[in-house]
Amino acid sequence: MYRAYQKKADKLAAALQEHQGLEQIMISLNQYGFGPQLSMKIYQVYESETLQKIEENPYQLVKDVEGIGFIKADELGARTGISGNDPERIRAALLYTVETASLQDGHTYIQTKDLIVETRKLLNQTGNDYKVTEMDVANQIIALGEGKEMIIEDDRCYHPSLFYAEQSVAKRIQKIVSQTEYADQFPESEFLLALGELEERLGVQYAPTQKEAIQKALMSPMLLFLGRAWNREDDGH
Repeated sequence: MYRAYQKKADKLAAALQEHQGLEQIMISLNQYGFGPQLSMKIYQVYESETLQKIEENPYQLVKDVEGIGFIKADELGARTGISGNDPERIRAALLYTVETASLQDGHTYIQTKDLIVETRKLLNQTGNDYKVTEMDVANQIIALGEGKEMIIEDDRCYHPSLFYAEQSVAKRIQKIVSQTEYADQFPESEFLLALGELEERLGVQYAPTQKEAIQKALMSPMLLFLGRAWNREDDGH
């Protein structure tokens, strides 16, 4: 009987201790400027080690917690005494710049020289006494590449997720365009006969380049349309 009571008491004490720990962490996160929802997301990732993780490397939050960007992490870094040219700070800024530039410009990579310029702008826009140099940034690009946190090919820098996504799409396209059965379905004689009947029915006559384009579209396993946005001036309005 006593043993069962003691077990329940220990369980209750542990629950109270955990609650007190969570409450203290939430208060501290609020003091760091995080709202209740984001604080809970951070706690769910790090649990009892939350405050320790922030003090050790606030820039890790950018990788681990959705909704936290470099600017917020940099504010925490300044409060915890991280210097301007700290490797973790520069690496976080590099990854943030690669991802942001790719999303904004629609590319899967950024040129190395542009990455260095934009990252230095980001790092040096704060009131930090130390100004990050090109060499500081270049050294961390190399470090990220060696750690496979950034993919570097020639003068192109990729975020790994975008690099592997592009590779996957490229392989899929190669597989599609290697198919040859489409050409066999539309012999040229049948195509020309059908196109002639269509021209007669519509009362039009296609130019040689148009005929070639239609034929390629029918006989190719993949078709890519390129165009531009419509403008009111295009139709005279």
